Amino acid sequence: ETLDRLMRGKQVPPVTRVRVAGVIERTSTNTTALPHPGVARMLQDVRTHFREPVSLEQLCKKNGVLLRTAQNVFKKSTGKTLQAELIRLRTEYAKTLLRENPEMKLEAVATESGFGNRVGLARAFAKHCEVSPGRFREKAK
Repeated sequence: ETLDRLMRGKQVPPVTRVRVAGVIERTSTNTTALPHPGVARMLQDVRTHFREPVSLEQLCKKNGVLLRTAQNVFKKSTGKTLQAELIRLRTEYAKTLLRENPEMKLEAVATESGFGNRVGLARAFAKHCEVSPGRFREKAK
């Protein structure tokens, strides 16, 4: 209706802008279709347990998939590696922690997001965010 009024040169009510507080990702948003059922289950495990100290080898064994098969299927289907997906998930979670908990120590952020220590967190941020975790937190304020 507003567009019609504008197109006819008529007055429209003032626009009310609402600041978005955040986005909640639905499970259906985070879906990747994979042709191999075992690899699909494994990816779901990666997305569910990325904050834990799990290895891709452990998840492959749990889902009855050879690591090489999982890597090949995932790379062919998505264009990225399973390790890159694991790091992406951990990095995104760490970014959320840094934004929402500005007083949280970096060691705690690293542990909570699955990196295990500050060095792993810093490496991931340097590579994927091109900024240190501390600098990211400063910019997020």
